[in-house]
This record gives sequence, structure tokens and C-alpha cells, in this order.
Amino acid sequence: MAHQSYQYASELAQSTGDRFLLHYLALAQANLAILKKDVRSAHSMIEMMADSIHAGGSKFENGFLYLIHGLINLYEGNAPSAIEKFELAEKEFDEGGRRMDADRVRVWRAAALHQSGISDKAAQIINSFHANGGKVPHTILATMYQARDWLENLRNHPSLNREAKNLYAQADGLASQIPALRRHLRRQVNVIQTSAPALVIHAFGQAIVHVNGRVLTNSDWQTQSVRDLFFYLLSASRSLTKEQIGEALWPGKYDIAQLKLRFKNDIYRLRRAVGQDVVRYQDVYYTFNHDYDYEYDVEAFESFLTRAKSAVDPNEKMNHYQRAVDLVQGPFLNELYLDWVISERERLDRLYLNALITLADLYQKHGNPQKAVDTCRRAMEYDPSFEEAYQICMEAHGRMGDLASIRQVYQSCCDMTKRLFDMPPSEETEEIYHRLVK
Repeated sequence: MAHQSYQYASELAQSTGDRFLLHYLALAQANLAILKKDVRSAHSMIEMMADSIHAGGSKFENGFLYLIHGLINLYEGNAPSAIEKFELAEKEFDEGGRRMDADRVRVWRAAALHQSGISDKAAQIINSFHANGGKVPHTILATMYQARDWLENLRNHPSLNREAKNLYAQADGLASQIPALRRHLRRQVNVIQTSAPALVIHAFGQAIVHVNGRVLTNSDWQTQSVRDLFFYLLSASRSLTKEQIGEALWPGKYDIAQLKLRFKNDIYRLRRAVGQDVVRYQDVYYTFNHDYDYEYDVEAFESFLTRAKSAVDPNEKMNHYQRAVDLVQGPFLNELYLDWVISERERLDRLYLNALITLADLYQKHGNPQKAVDTCRRAMEYDPSFEEAYQICMEAHGRMGDLASIRQVYQSCCDMTKRLFDMPPSEETEEIYHRLVK
């Protein structure tokens, strides 16, 4: 998606003849290609613009160009040439007053020096980022994360000072936040496009798990209990021992030795199916790795509900509620009837129905009664006994002056309460109905 956006911007730049924008977009596209490890494409992109950039004399453009050349050299394994290009890039950025860009290049130069066996000098550069005290900019931490394949072994260098080692720890911390940041971005407005996560999990309705774009089949899980174990760890709010997991999934079925063997086999199969890093083990506890790059429809659903409740603007509220309810394709893990699944299903059912009725009420109060009706009918189909849906639906039909539909909804409610409870509708439903048909 980023590539398509750059292409569109390039077409606009060409139509206006803006040389700076054309140069910048070509360099940015080349940088994106390098991040994707597509060095050949990056090389061809800058070849077309190199002469024009040099002729323009811009310190920033030339610095960016030398940086791209250096990255290409580094990815191709030519560290000495990379050092030369990074030195040129650093000089251009420094002379142009672009300190932050120059610091980014210094990180890459340290990586190239280390790869060339000049590790003492590389360590000096990393040490220098704390030389003046103060907080290290996120750009340096992000660049250290990008250059981690070349810098990793430098972290144990004897001349690296304590502050520099802390810099590595901060870069690791920033890296651990990236999956959560990606999840946050995916849940923003629809115009923001991000790369697909490594793991996509659907638990509303039929349970479906995608790993790197491929749906896991029964043969991947090998047994139903392996899939059950995955969803139990995913839904658990705390770390658990194998004994606690066994009590929840196979209560009273195995002695200690049998449980140990059963769990060992299932956790092995689980990791083989979804990936080794998806389940964490520390001390004697197992937990789902929430730092992994994943998307989970239940988490997204609750995230949208939280945002809807905190939103002040009615349109923003409706948008978040709508996005939340659209994720629900059926009851939580509707093929499973384990105790922990049933309790979680009931909790999520309540959240879903309350979200639907809140959304319907917002729609009918803010000039969209037909959407309110559609939302109420969705709630009635999901749970015919949910009487509030009939009440809001009658109110919405009342706003449209549709007396026939009010009577029809009321009669449906009467039939439902008689069939399920052998009782008439609630007094509140009766009051709403009689008020609307007067």
C-alpha cells in the first residue's frame, strides 16, 4: 500500500514538475525497497535520479542519496564501500544543518564499521550518542533496530559503556512495541493501510487462524485439543502453569505424569502450527506472546468499544460501535462447549448486544432511523429474547411515522415473550408501544 501511495504521489509530482518532490519520492521509494530487502529495485530507482540530484546541489538530497547507496552496499555485503558512502552522507547532512539525519547515518556507519572488523571505532560511535547527556531521540533507537542484523554482536564489545548498552536495551524495548503499534494502526480509520500481521485470529463464529496468510487446517493442528489449548492461552488474562491449564482443559482426566506428557505433546504441536514465539514460557508459567505481530478479532472488538465509550463526538461514537459490531460473525468459538468458552461467550454476547442497542439508539437519535431499525433487527436475530431491541426498533419506526411497522414489531415481541417465557412484554415495552400508536 505504501508503494501505491508513493506511485500516486510521483504522478502528481511529475504533473507539477516539482523537482524536489520528485527527488524525495524516488529516494523514499528506494528506502522502502531496501527495508523490504529488495536491493535491486532500490538500485534502479536511484540510478534514474542520481545525476539530477547531484546537479541540484541540495545538501539534504545528496545526503539522502549517499545514505541509500551506503545501505545498498551494506545489504550487498560490501561494508567498506558502505562506510565511504555513509561518511559522505554524514558530511552532507551535517553541512546542511540536519543533525538528526546525520545521527541516523552514524548508526549505519557504526554497523558498517563493525562488519568490516573495525569494532572499536563502531563502539566509539555508539558511545557518543550519550556523550552530551539527555534523552536519546527515537530516530536513533529506530535506526538501531533497523540495523540490528549488523549491530547485534557489537553490544558485547568491551569498550561499550553502560549508557550505550542501555541504548541497546531501549532499542529492544522500542522493537517490542512495534506489534502493538501495528495493531493500533490497523484499527484506525480505513484510509490507513499497514502490512498484514504474521498471525490473524478469528474467534467470533467459526474459529479460523491464519499464519503468514495461510489458513491452518485440522492437519496443522493435528488434534482438536491443540487448537483448544491455543485459544485458551490466547484468552487467558494471566500466565498459567501446566497444572492450571490441565485443570481447565482436562479436569480430573490425568495424573501428574500423564498430564506432563499430554501437555508436552500439545504445546509442541501448537508451536509447530503457529510458530515457536507465539507462546512464552518463563519460570513455570506459559502465556500467549502479546508482543507478537498478530491481530485478534475479539481484542479489536473490545478496543473499538473502549474508544466508542470515550468518544465525545456522536459520529465518532457511531463509527467505533459500527466497526466493533461488524467484527462479530457469530458467537465466540461457537463450535466449542468447554466451561471456559461458555463463560467467555456469554460475556462477549452481552457486550455485543449492548453495543448493538447503543448503536441503534445513537442512529435513531441522530437522524438515521433506518440504520437504527437494521441494527435492532440484527440484535433480534442474534438473540430473539433481547427485548430492548424491540423497544428501540419501535422508536425508530415512530421517527419515520411507520405505524404499521410499529405494530408488527410489537406483535413480534408479544409472540416472543409468550413463546419463551409464557409472559406478556414488559411494562416498558407496553408503554412505548401505546405512546407511539396514539
